[in-house]
Amino acid sequence: LTVNAHRRLTRDVDATLAPKDEIERAARIVAERRHWPADWLNDDAAQFLPSGFGRPAEWTTLYQDTTITIQAATHETLLAMKLHAAARRGAREAEDIADLFDRVGIASVNAAEELYGEFYPGDELTPKTARIVESILAATRDSTPEPPPVNFT
Repeated sequence: LTVNAHRRLTRDVDATLAPKDEIERAARIVAERRHWPADWLNDDAAQFLPSGFGRPAEWTTLYQDTTITIQAATHETLLAMKLHAAARRGAREAEDIADLFDRVGIASVNAAEELYGEFYPGDELTPKTARIVESILAATRDSTPEPPPVNFT
């Protein structure tokens, strides 16, 4: 997650891989060379991507050349996905959701529900997710700084 400079490090990178076989092969080579876990690059979070019935996932290009494109989900897309994941993963998503509320400007449960509904029409926040959202909004916290942009060159 690239919205909080003070966030703990992640152990993996969630991605949409295309062409999948070629990228997985390259990722395994990187893992071996750097002594990283074999699954450091994976598509485990794809299950939380919006289905396309509502607002489609939106991406920001971080780097592109003739052989590779690296993109990140926009803050709005990532927040919708984190709200969706919180139904299953619970409070594990709270820190990221709180940081994304700051970036997107979410200040109420209704605003969170509205954004979520844009990406997942017909779905509502689960009671568990609504409680997480309420606790985040009720807490007093300082805004976190965004990390500097990554230099891929």
